[in-house]
Amino acid sequence: MKRIRTAWLAAAAVLAIGACRPPAPAVQPADGVAARNVTTAGEPKKPVAVPRPAEVTSISIDRLFPLVESGRVLLIDARPSIIHRFGRLPAAVNVPRSTVATSVRRMNETWVAARRDGRWIVVYCTDRNCPDAVEVAAEIAALGHPCSVYEGGWEEWKSAGLPVE
Repeated sequence: MKRIRTAWLAAAAVLAIGACRPPAPAVQPADGVAARNVTTAGEPKKPVAVPRPAEVTSISIDRLFPLVESGRVLLIDARPSIIHRFGRLPAAVNVPRSTVATSVRRMNETWVAARRDGRWIVVYCTDRNCPDAVEVAAEIAALGHPCSVYEGGWEEWKSAGLPVE
């Protein structure tokens, strides 16, 4: 029992001595470098880029069809995965609203590649009454990637007799 008490006292003394140490000196900015971009060791940190939200626009079937035919669009299906499996617009990638928070960030390189290749990012859902496409588009735009919402969605595309997968 005496050994346990001695061990506890020793541990408490070490913690108390450590807590009494003065804080590390603050690094002063040098040559116009902001202090938040400098570590305590004086090494510069990489600045973190915070993307500005991009614009979300709408697109009609008349404008979308030629983009799909020419391969100049990245189609995003915001419907639930099970519905996506039963049919989708050509080459559409499924990003359901239920997983949008993780999926959109995970796919950031996909958005960057689409923009680099000159492709439009277009999100669609079931029809005009489905809010999922707008929510997914807003998440993509929040990362700084402009995109469009095809409001007619799956129902309008299919009713027009256009190609589906």
